[in-house]
Amino acid sequence: MDRVEHIEDSDQEDDSTTDGSQNASGQEANNGNAAHLSKEDIQRLISQNSSRVEVKEKESRSKAPSAVWSSFKVIYVDGSIVNYVKCLKCCTILKHQALSGTSTLQRHGHVCGAATTSTPKNIKVNTNDSGSLAKFLVKQIPNSQLQDLNDSILVGLARDLRPLGTTERVGFKHIAQSLIDFGAKFGRHDVNDIIRHRTTLKKENLPRVVEQIKSKIKSYLDAAPQNPAFAFTTDMWSDKYTQRHFLSLTIHYINADWKLAHHLLAVDEFPDQRKTADNIREECARIPKEVCERSFFDIDNVSFIMTNSWMVTDGGSNMQKVFENRLACQCHKLNLAIHWLFNDTKAGVDTERGKPNCAKKLFALSTQCPKIKGALHGVKDVVGYFKRAGLNSKLPYSLKQDV
Repeated sequence: MDRVEHIEDSDQEDDSTTDGSQNASGQEANNGNAAHLSKEDIQRLISQNSSRVEVKEKESRSKAPSAVWSSFKVIYVDGSIVNYVKCLKCCTILKHQALSGTSTLQRHGHVCGAATTSTPKNIKVNTNDSGSLAKFLVKQIPNSQLQDLNDSILVGLARDLRPLGTTERVGFKHIAQSLIDFGAKFGRHDVNDIIRHRTTLKKENLPRVVEQIKSKIKSYLDAAPQNPAFAFTTDMWSDKYTQRHFLSLTIHYINADWKLAHHLLAVDEFPDQRKTADNIREECARIPKEVCERSFFDIDNVSFIMTNSWMVTDGGSNMQKVFENRLACQCHKLNLAIHWLFNDTKAGVDTERGKPNCAKKLFALSTQCPKIKGALHGVKDVVGYFKRAGLNSKLPYSLKQDV
């Protein structure tokens, strides 16, 4: 028994010795040189609220230290400074050496929103987009890459027989910016996998977009200070080849920011009926009630709104009788005045209808001012010669026969 007990005591002593050596080695590892600790080690110590770690403001000998240090603090382990700093905005641990400067810290600050300094010269921040894209860093683009991109745009326009002025249009820029943002967010993809077929666009996307736009317009109109009194402009025109007639209606108002705003409510095909004042009035009242799931106005208020709002139309006899509160379109008046002034119709008789002209058409330039009329004919002949001879393209400004 004594022999067995002696052996057990020896084993216990050996175990205690082994445990002690292991604890000592582990403590030695934990208390190792702070300069050799990795980023993961420091993050673990901070998450454990270890007393070995301290986060302090950077001590600078300069009279004007960099403003970036208002968003970062240096890290001390066991009283010694290490080559890591902590972002006060997002608590990220970044590697930093005293001789490496603060460019890395500035770039991180512009990403997480902790930046207090101006953007570095070689970095551009896109602030036009919302959400995470507002903080997306855009690298400086080499001129050669810009030239290649614009060359591709030229080829694409040429293949579709589109004018170069397409690049200046709002719709093209909207499409281009949407594709750029999509690629920045989701990476490179095949365009055939992204853009849908026109049938799908018509059946699925178009109705949804229309409803979204209607909802926005309704919210704008509801917030307008002058609600329910607005101003409208309307016009009609015909396709002489298909004999189809169309009517447009645009609303004008002062928005909640006290700025003049307008929205094109509809361009609809006019019903197959006479274009009388009553039919036009009924169609203009129908458009604000339109109609998928929500209307621009409450249906009960449409008649009140159309009665108390002002309408701007051309001088057609049917248009003049559509609304009581009507103003004549001055652009139409000016166009008609110039047409009546320069045409060759003699005063007194309308050659097309065989009836006397009304008083406003009695003045004819050819009879009242023949010299001016002759000068205008001479100018037209010169313009016609330049066009036939192909000389118009060599002039700094293009000559126009009529406007």
